[in-house]
Amino acid sequence: MAGQSESLGPVPSPSQVGPGSGLPPRPQPISAEMEKALIASTCDKSDPRAD
Repeated sequence: MAGQSESLGPVPSPSQVGPGSGLPPRPQPISAEMEKALIASTCDKSDPRAD
């Protein structure tokens, strides 16, 4: 019985690490594209940040 409870503990850790490591890489490219699209639609000169 103790083995089962212990296995449940470590299980959530790896499961979170798996999707967690996959999420960071996705948001980076998506956010970059979204920012470029927003800047392009709002005009680079309009945004001081782009300058």
